Amino acid sequence: SNTNQAVDQVLLKLCEMYGTESDIVNEGQIIRVGNIDNEALKNDWFEYVSLEGNATRLSRDLTKELEQSESTLQEIKLKAEENNKILILFQSLNEAEAAIKKVSQDIESGQLTVKRNHKKSSALSKALEKLNLELESVRSSSTLSKIFKRSEQKIGFDINNTTHSIENLAQSTLEIEQSLTKLKEENSTSFDLLSKLQFKTKEYKYSIILNKKGVLDKEYNDIYRVIVDIKQKIEDLQKSILSSAKVVGSTVTKTFISKDIFTNFDVVIIDEASMVMLPALYYVAGLSSEKVIVSGDFKQLPPIVPTNEKEIKETIGIDIFNSAGIEDKIKIGVKVSNIVMLKEQYRMDSK
Repeated sequence: SNTNQAVDQVLLKLCEMYGTESDIVNEGQIIRVGNIDNEALKNDWFEYVSLEGNATRLSRDLTKELEQSESTLQEIKLKAEENNKILILFQSLNEAEAAIKKVSQDIESGQLTVKRNHKKSSALSKALEKLNLELESVRSSSTLSKIFKRSEQKIGFDINNTTHSIENLAQSTLEIEQSLTKLKEENSTSFDLLSKLQFKTKEYKYSIILNKKGVLDKEYNDIYRVIVDIKQKIEDLQKSILSSAKVVGSTVTKTFISKDIFTNFDVVIIDEASMVMLPALYYVAGLSSEKVIVSGDFKQLPPIVPTNEKEIKETIGIDIFNSAGIEDKIKIGVKVSNIVMLKEQYRMDSK
């Protein structure tokens, strides 16, 4: 029709005639495309006739299932996050144990070196003691007996070498001991961290937590796929509402403005045709594959053409009744079979 109100009145009449219990209304087969001006149609039938209302109403169960699935997904996500926190603790524990193991190996190696150095130092000290005794014996010997003993020079040389070896060994041992002390101090926090991690993970078993991760990941993916499927069903439902409708109501203007929506019609009914410009009327009529019904009152206002050009007004400013010659026939008294006087109207107040 030419106006929203006229479209609304027809659809309101259909809705009231069939009621919400009928399939044609309940399944969203009467659809209003565009703005609804009629208050009764808007307030009482919006969820049955509008695309938005039908999409919401018909997808209610799917929407509820979607909400439940999203809630379940959130619960699984929270469980997975908690489980992953425990896995991270185990990962940190493994890293800490590996680090501590290396430190412990370094400490043990250093302690063994210190122990060996002490043993070497003890042996060298005994050797030095013997060398000193040997030197003292040579010095106290007679000239003749000195011939059969090592010279003081050689003994002195060995004493000096042994003394240097003891000193070097002592210095090396000191450095290692200082290094061990520093290593222990630097890694004291690592030892504390290891103790804390061992405490936090003692009530869990790694294999069970790892297996739980796999289970939760599978549950998450399964529910996610369900959600994607539900959303697709809702989207498909919204697309199918218009294509499965038996009656679609709209203004002529909306019809060619939103031309992608309006396709595959068997019958097109054009109301208030006297106010519709001929190009628009022909366009709408072309949407039908079987039949076109044109109705209206040529005594109403003609099409509104916003131009002062006479040729334009004379070409598209006339209505279909004038173009078909019906108005001229009425003027000269020719009886036209498809002209009737309406005895009922719905626009004016009943008073």
